[in-house]
Amino acid sequence: MTAILMSLLVGCYTESEYARDLWTADCERRLECYSDASLDALPYDDVDGCLEHNAASVEDTRVETTAQDCLFDGQAAQDCVDEVATASCDEFLDGAFLETCAAVCAE
Repeated sequence: MTAILMSLLVGCYTESEYARDLWTADCERRLECYSDASLDALPYDDVDGCLEHNAASVEDTRVETTAQDCLFDGQAAQDCVDEVATASCDEFLDGAFLETCAAVCAE
């Protein structure tokens, strides 16, 4: 969470920072919001394990935001990460942040 807050305080995200912070926030929310049965089925039990398990997805997010057809919006990236990190469990599980995050990469 500290890395996320530092990125928010310093200014606009880079594509790599965005990918890392988005997945960190996502992993934090999963571990807080998933049911016990869902958590038991996961091959990890902490944020670091979640990031390691989802390393390919983190890289995919970075690649998507650096593609030629993506006009990366650093402010939208900050808004997306903030919305994921602060979403209630109901909002997170319902994907309420998806519309905000879709604005990160304008094509």
